[in-house]
Amino acid sequence: MKKNILIYGIILLLACALTGTITYILMDEKDKVPEIKEPNNSNKEENQNENKPEIITLTDSEVNMYLGYIPTGFSSTEFDALKKSSVTVDNIEKKYLLSMALGQTIDIMDSEYCNLPDGLCNQDFYKLEEGSNKGWKLINSKEQVLNPILKTMYNISTTNLDFKNTKPNEDEERESIAEYSGICFYYENNTIYASECSSGGKPIIIPESYKLENNNLIIYSYAVEEASMDGLYYQDCYSNKEIKLDSEKINISNYVKLNKEKFTKYKNTFKKSENGYYWYSTEVVK
Repeated sequence: MKKNILIYGIILLLACALTGTITYILMDEKDKVPEIKEPNNSNKEENQNENKPEIITLTDSEVNMYLGYIPTGFSSTEFDALKKSSVTVDNIEKKYLLSMALGQTIDIMDSEYCNLPDGLCNQDFYKLEEGSNKGWKLINSKEQVLNPILKTMYNISTTNLDFKNTKPNEDEERESIAEYSGICFYYENNTIYASECSSGGKPIIIPESYKLENNNLIIYSYAVEEASMDGLYYQDCYSNKEIKLDSEKINISNYVKLNKEKFTKYKNTFKKSENGYYWYSTEVVK
């Protein structure tokens, strides 16, 4: 009898233990927090990165340097980029690009950043020794000096240009190979000479803003030129609309920035190259 009771007791303990284990297992499975899978955001982040605007930071000097590449300041307005509604490096006569490159050479001769060969650095163009009737001897090797400048400014070289000897004799009419801001350039035996030939001047280009667009540098600007010697009259380069300032002490660049609606706005496009950005086009946008 006692034996039977003992057996029943063991069976009961086993049943309770088994029931508790089953209950624990069921409760454990029931109380588990389901795993939440994080969504794959890598594609979303990639798309967001693709849509982010390109950013570029330029100094004022760099902006003005690029604006200095715009072909302008010629006595003839046919290929002056600021006189046309739209012009590109492909449809402008290369003579005018040469003019700009030579003008750039003159502008950087006395610059601390000058890297021109043949002893041209740290000189004032107007103080160069005048050589008989030929004018100022400017460049001995057009390939050595002009190719890097043309490549930087317009992504072309002197092989794209037709150089022909000119006759720099005072008693003969001579044709210049280029002209820039009142300076004419002549070519003879691989040497370029320069002399004053007119009273032309460079326009004043006023930057508004810049940005990167499809890997191109876009600079928006305005441009005016002096219409009198007293500093009171200016005119818009494109429309020729005349503006009179109240005082010669007024800064024309500041005046343009404060009165943008009175002036023509340009979009200037510079394409990427190994040397930075070269001028590609200028167009009127309003």
